[in-house]
Order: sequence, then C-alpha cells, then structure tokens
Amino acid sequence: MFDTLADTNAPARPALEADGEFLPDTFFVSPWKGTGVHCDAFGMVQGRYESHGKGRRDADGSLVLEQTLTFDSGAVVEFEWKIVSSARGKVKARDLRSGTDAIGETTRNGFLWRYKTRAGTPLGRRLCSVSILYVQTGPHQASNSSTINFMGVTVASATAHFHHVN
Repeated sequence: MFDTLADTNAPARPALEADGEFLPDTFFVSPWKGTGVHCDAFGMVQGRYESHGKGRRDADGSLVLEQTLTFDSGAVVEFEWKIVSSARGKVKARDLRSGTDAIGETTRNGFLWRYKTRAGTPLGRRLCSVSILYVQTGPHQASNSSTINFMGVTVASATAHFHHVN
C-alpha cells in the first residue's frame, strides 16, 4: 500500500510548509496531547476524552503514530497508524492494530481523511464511514472534527484540540 508514496531520500519537511500545506507525517512525529468531546447523532455531548500520541520513523521512512484515546467513562482506544504523505497532497494510512486503511488529502492548512469502521448505531454495531478533518492552528497546535455516518446519516461526531508537548 505504501511503496508508491514513500520517498526515503526526500529531505525532512516542516509540518506546515511555506504554502500552508499541513503535513501529518511531519506534525505527528513530536509528542502531543489534547482533549475533546464526543456527541450523539443530535449533537448532544455524550462525554469527554483525552488524547495523546507520539510518532516514530519506520524503516521505510514513513511515520508510525501511536495514539491513545481515554474517555471519561474509562474506555481506552488505541491506534497505531502508519502514515505516508506524497508530494501530490495525498495521505494514506493503515492502523497496524486493526488493519483499517484510511485515505485522504492535504488541504490548505490541514488534511482530511476517510475510512470505514464498525461503530455503534441505533441499529447496533454496523460498518460506518468516518471522516476526520484536521486543521493546524499554529506551529505546535491543531484541532480536528470527526463524523461517523451510517447509510449517509450522522450517528456520532467528535471534536478535539491538541498541541505538542516537550
């Protein structure tokens, strides 16, 4: 999946290039943490969560992002995303724990990615579409907004703000 995007001879790029392009495989190398809220289909807050993560470079030069979400209910969700950006503004990722593939593209100051996952709906756990828009709000901070849709209807959403830590 990743071999067509990776260029291990390319020089390291800043997380936010001069033209404003946000590069997730650069931004998420540094440790970060943040907080967010998750909502039901009607936008009512269902709970809060803390998120933290850090990245490392894989042997092929791609980023492996270890991410943990800890909900105020006590639930913990962990991801291990392998992320590759191309010069064409495309972003590909795979959660190494679940095998979930995500595709996306960079925007002027962020990136948008999409993937499918099983999630809770009013009809039980179903295969849903997830869209996550990340926006870099400064050199060391960003925010995201996520929606989970089932058959074209939003069943949940979330938003978070996070920043680099030392």
